[in-house]
Amino acid sequence: MKPRVQARRTNWFHPTQWSAISDAVIRSKWNLTAAVKLLNSSCGGEGFKTLYPSTLSNWMEPHTNEERIQGEGQWTEKTLTAVQIAHSKVSLQKSQGQPRFLASHPRIVKTICERLEQFHDAGLPISRVIVKLTIISTIKAKAPELLAGGKFKCSDAYVRRFLHTHLCWSMRTLTQAAHKLPDDWEKQCKDQFMRLSHYIKMFNVPAELIINADQTGVCLIPAGNKTWAPTGVKQVTTMAKEEKHQFTLMVASSAVGDMLPFQSIHKGKTVASLPLAKAHARGESMGILWTAGGDTHWSSLGAMQAWVDKVLVLYIQTTVQHLMLPKHQRAICYIDAWSVHRSNELSAWMKHKHPNIKVTFVPAGCTRILQPADVGLQWVIKHFIQCVCLKFLTTHIEEELQNGVVPTHIHIPKNINKLRDATATWIMDALEWLRDNLELVKSAWRLCSVKNWNLSYECLTSAEAVSTVAEHFDEDPTFALQVTPPSDPMIDDPEAQNMDIDVDDDMALTPQNLAQLLLDPHHSQSKGPSKFSLCGNIFTSNESNGDGYRVISQFDEEELTDNDADGETDLGSPKNSENDNNTPSHSQPWSS
Repeated sequence: MKPRVQARRTNWFHPTQWSAISDAVIRSKWNLTAAVKLLNSSCGGEGFKTLYPSTLSNWMEPHTNEERIQGEGQWTEKTLTAVQIAHSKVSLQKSQGQPRFLASHPRIVKTICERLEQFHDAGLPISRVIVKLTIISTIKAKAPELLAGGKFKCSDAYVRRFLHTHLCWSMRTLTQAAHKLPDDWEKQCKDQFMRLSHYIKMFNVPAELIINADQTGVCLIPAGNKTWAPTGVKQVTTMAKEEKHQFTLMVASSAVGDMLPFQSIHKGKTVASLPLAKAHARGESMGILWTAGGDTHWSSLGAMQAWVDKVLVLYIQTTVQHLMLPKHQRAICYIDAWSVHRSNELSAWMKHKHPNIKVTFVPAGCTRILQPADVGLQWVIKHFIQCVCLKFLTTHIEEELQNGVVPTHIHIPKNINKLRDATATWIMDALEWLRDNLELVKSAWRLCSVKNWNLSYECLTSAEAVSTVAEHFDEDPTFALQVTPPSDPMIDDPEAQNMDIDVDDDMALTPQNLAQLLLDPHHSQSKGPSKFSLCGNIFTSNESNGDGYRVISQFDEEELTDNDADGETDLGSPKNSENDNNTPSHSQPWSS
């Protein structure tokens, strides 16, 4: 004998259940059998399996055959009382009950539901944006007076209640594995904070010239992996699920909140693989760079060099002119430790062509914590592009429906060229929107934080940061050597330097050289050892800082070398005779 199983009891008068039942009965014109079939089909047969037409008939007033033919009916007084009691027991009626704004407008609700079902049948991913657009556009078309006064906000909570109540839909979500951090990620991040702080002070870099850049892949149809669909269904179909075509977007910003022009990289070897010129004419005026990536859409060495030459360098030059900074003003390029970025080819090319750009890397595995593009920009850009893409698909589907195409026969545009041209408009709109939201970009830098440190310019240049870095230099000589390499990165061939004399060894000076330095500061032969300080900088008397010397950064080496070759500049001592008694002080890099 089988064990007895307790029957499952369902409170059909609960607001969530009753609203669906009442709506199904009205839509089926009080045909109870049709109403039960409608409930089971619209909700996947999960929530109303134990509801039968005979149960519904017990809740209705007896009616004649004529009333039945005309589709008329009425609930009993006892049933309405039970429904009212069930509603009163629900403490959060607003969050769990039927959306009451359109309760007295069933035709509008029906139109909205039919349109959303058509979108779903056509495979369009149903997001809150699509539902909001459908609800508001339908109300504007059928009852615009409902929107007068601005009382109806069509909030996310209302959208969720509407979909659950009238369509029995729920959000279907995918999961992903968590990103793992290195075991010593906190130490690596702190070292990177101090490294950036040191470079800013050593090279006197303003916030406008601290740039972070990162590549991200974007689908031509970024439909996403979520959609509203009938609850309980096993297969959830969506438009563009198998669309794999992508392009790469290079996103770069400065610590002051400026957005650099995007670089859009498409698979192909010629300009024919890029959006049409008329599609991105506005983007060219904004500085956006379209690049043919070759066999893949991912950024390569050539694409990276093109971005540096045509986007990064142009931005640095414009900023230097605007801020009236020295011609060879240093800038910091802060990028992740991707293999192309750390390649010897790119490093040698940067040192040769753009020695005024100091490249530093995000610690490996820490991009989601210490890279502004990952923390606060890329996901915002992708969300923006996804929203405008869904509007593009919605417009396409509405045009097809108006032309009489059956929803199940509607397909997304297959022409890659047409989709590429559409993406050009999307990324141009995204760049304009970001440039109008300066604080959002700055917050992306500020949100890159670990304990008391963050990547905002105010934190990196604070007195506390300067003091911490100076202490760390004394405590960890290895770190000090890492951030202040003995060789000058501005010189293409270190072997070309005078290696006969060890510039860090005082014993390398002969008595004759020392006598010449003391007796004749302007002697043309006083070169070599007297040029360099212990921190690798060069001292000269022009624009002195109070002690008759100023510090020349490493990017002035070319200019100084040219002058020195002609015997016009003596780097070992001050030019002014009034400062002859001064001597350069070899202090720590943080001493003022």
